[in-house]
Amino acid sequence: MLTASNEELHIMSDEEFAVQIKDIEEALLSTVKTTSFETSDKKYSIRCKYFTTDEAKACIVIVHGFTEFLDKYYEMAHYCLQMGYNVFLYDQRGHGYSSRPADKGLIDIDSFELYADDLAKYIGDIVEPMFPDLPIYLFSHSLGGTVSTLYLARPDCVASRAVLSSPMIRPTTNGFPIFLARAELRHNIRKHGKSAPFNHGRHFTPDVHFTLDNGSPSRLSHYLQMRIDDEHFQTCMATNSWIDQAFTCDKYMLDRKFLANIKAEMLVFTAGRDTTVTIREQYKYVKRLPNARRIHYPTSEHTIYATHYHNLLTYYHSLFCFLGDDTDK
Repeated sequence: MLTASNEELHIMSDEEFAVQIKDIEEALLSTVKTTSFETSDKKYSIRCKYFTTDEAKACIVIVHGFTEFLDKYYEMAHYCLQMGYNVFLYDQRGHGYSSRPADKGLIDIDSFELYADDLAKYIGDIVEPMFPDLPIYLFSHSLGGTVSTLYLARPDCVASRAVLSSPMIRPTTNGFPIFLARAELRHNIRKHGKSAPFNHGRHFTPDVHFTLDNGSPSRLSHYLQMRIDDEHFQTCMATNSWIDQAFTCDKYMLDRKFLANIKAEMLVFTAGRDTTVTIREQYKYVKRLPNARRIHYPTSEHTIYATHYHNLLTYYHSLFCFLGDDTDK
């Protein structure tokens, strides 16, 4: 497969995406390799897909966010392949086509460390043995940033670079002080149990409309249509246990001693119009990581990879400049 320089890489505009994405997805799926692995706790089977290119310079593992699925990242995989990277994707436990409880709309977990266990197993059992001589990089979004941080701090981490896009250090609480949100959650856990649905969750609805204010309407509409077409992608609610983990992850995500374990070079993208995760905690996170740099998009919402076209150009340019830096080669 031919590779492109960062200057030659063509990022699709909103109009081009609407016309071209189906053909791009079909071309990718004609070469995709699919596999799976069993989680360390023996509870889940994890769906994985990967794409390879001749003379790849590194492997990129993509770690998606809460309620997402690997299929959303085919556009990014397309660009990564053009830039000379192998791409590994997977559905996190409870998401997409990875196994889950009977309720496909509900995500439950006892500890976010289990997500990091899955990432470590994917890399250790599948990615690293397949390409033992290539560097391993991470790209993660939102919850994926939390999972990546947990993995990066482990002594057996093999990833030398990581890009975190809108990482979840702390979720927003719709204007409520975090201590009140935590108090309400503790009450709900006592009353209904940890496995009960979080009382502020909402079921999936297809009645969503996008405008240029939201970012790239064609991308956002495409992702929504994927969810409408496949019930495996309609996950949208969390249990009290999952929310409890989300409300407490900032305790280690902002802990200097914990973060000192991270040796990888890191690039963090933040969004000025993010209403899903808090920006202030992202700033603190980057400041406490000596190997991290931050790029801020004031006009972007949470999903920066579906932001406005002028933002996307610098987003991908910055991403590939960071990954293509030769300092660790």
